[in-house]
Amino acid sequence: MPPSRGRESRPISVFDRVGRSLADPARMRVYPVMLALVPFAVWVLSVASGSGLLDRAGKVVGADFVAFYMAGVFARQGRLRELGDLVAQSEFQRQLVAPLTADGFVLWINPPFFAAAFAPLGGCSYRVALAVFWILGGATFVATVLVVRRLLCLPASRARLLLLAGSYFPTIAWFTFGQTSAFSLALMTASVAGLLLEHDLIAGLALGCLAYKPQLAIGLGLALIFARRWRAVSGAIVSGAGSFVVSYVVAPEATRDWVLGSPALLSFIRESRYPMWGLASLYGGSALLLDGLSRSLAGVVGAALTGLALACLFRLWRAVPWRPSHTSFRLALAATLAVALLVSPHLYFYDLMLMLLPAALVVGVLSSEIASHRARLANAPIVAATAWVYFLGLPSPYLALAQQEVSRRITGHPFALQLETVAIAVWAWRVGRRAVVDVGALVGVDPRWIGATRNPEEPLYEAHRQSVPVSATPASPTTGHVPLACIISSSIPHPASSSSPDIAVSEQLDGSGSFALWQHTARALHAGAPTLEVQAATDDAAPTNRPRVTVRRFELMKRTMPQNRLMQSRSGLAQRVRKLSG
Repeated sequence: MPPSRGRESRPISVFDRVGRSLADPARMRVYPVMLALVPFAVWVLSVASGSGLLDRAGKVVGADFVAFYMAGVFARQGRLRELGDLVAQSEFQRQLVAPLTADGFVLWINPPFFAAAFAPLGGCSYRVALAVFWILGGATFVATVLVVRRLLCLPASRARLLLLAGSYFPTIAWFTFGQTSAFSLALMTASVAGLLLEHDLIAGLALGCLAYKPQLAIGLGLALIFARRWRAVSGAIVSGAGSFVVSYVVAPEATRDWVLGSPALLSFIRESRYPMWGLASLYGGSALLLDGLSRSLAGVVGAALTGLALACLFRLWRAVPWRPSHTSFRLALAATLAVALLVSPHLYFYDLMLMLLPAALVVGVLSSEIASHRARLANAPIVAATAWVYFLGLPSPYLALAQQEVSRRITGHPFALQLETVAIAVWAWRVGRRAVVDVGALVGVDPRWIGATRNPEEPLYEAHRQSVPVSATPASPTTGHVPLACIISSSIPHPASSSSPDIAVSEQLDGSGSFALWQHTARALHAGAPTLEVQAATDDAAPTNRPRVTVRRFELMKRTMPQNRLMQSRSGLAQRVRKLSG
């Protein structure tokens, strides 16, 4: 017997209870605005009360943009090799803010070819260059959010979506720190769009353009290798390696110095003057937590956690079939993008702005499902984790800074736990697990509500473990004598050979047949079946007689249809199926 579809018997954890409370629609209309206004107002006051190019804290306005502006000036003057000279960098930034003195200087750590992108800005004054950079970044961010909304058919309005995305604290940090995260988000969106539209080569070319921050492309690049998407991998290699080839031709010494000095960057982020409280990757989080105890232990733990995350990524793409129109694929892709951030060797909290893309993928999947009690129960853990990721974006780095100060005074050694990293890891785990469960539902082997009759020598989960693609058209449902009830059956070819017995699964509908019929309709749509035949039994026949059966045949849309028309077709078909099922 399938298990009950009633309320969950498991107690709800504090994590989930608080997360669901934060995700309440009334709170989501107020809290994001508060999250945006408070830090932005503090930053504006700091800039307004500063002197010259410095803010109140003695930092250069635009923070990291100083390094980009310096690279543009050096590129115009033919001094690219000096980008690896700490003395030259320090002297340039000292002269930029003279006669004032800035608190420290910003190190250039990007590849030399990226300096060419800032050469046009190097001919302007610092203030003008920063203003132009902010305008270009803001326009890129708005355009990216609107493209994502259209690509994923998100239900929120343009203004609402821009408000939510702009209120995420890493987005504000991208702006105030003068970073390039908006352009990274645009390139990652282009790559994801290519994968969803089945243009793997374009997706790979866009991913390779992240060579100016190669650590952001590692996770998705490995996922493409795990999934054996060689066209996308080839595109990424062509564009990424091509950038370094051009860089070597133009500035061979600077390129060679950068390649040889790159491994030292992992040591640089662990220096005492580096603000480690903003590190958010698994490696950086391990250093933040354990460096005060033992650097060797922190390195081992960071490497182990990164390897474990990549192993989970490998298992995920061995279980989820590559079908961009399926919800399981989109969920797996969302989990991959989150893991890609976590496995980055160097990830500062402003680059967590890229979490907006996987979150949008998940929201697109959840908003396309029929609203029902069972669907809400199934989605609640993901919704709670998403709320935690969103709202921890602001306090997490500053809580880490506070932990460092308190622990230094108590124990003499600074250590802290980056809560945002933990929240993203939990989010990625739940989304990835849901993707695998959706694969099980797609092939009809979800153990929670599906019973099976099969060859007793074959395990029930054989098809699930080997990720067998659904190639058979769903069979016509058989009818029963229970009023307003029916049984839906599907057959999945056995992977061993065409002569092996099929694995037959069935789902009995009782009371919530509307949602179950919709689920079966969605499976047929994902499987690319040309038609779906639905039979509903009436209750006017005696148990000893044959029941009267109503049969309807619906034409299903092909998965190559644009996503917005596919969702409209899916919604209309679901309404007709609900009417048929009573």
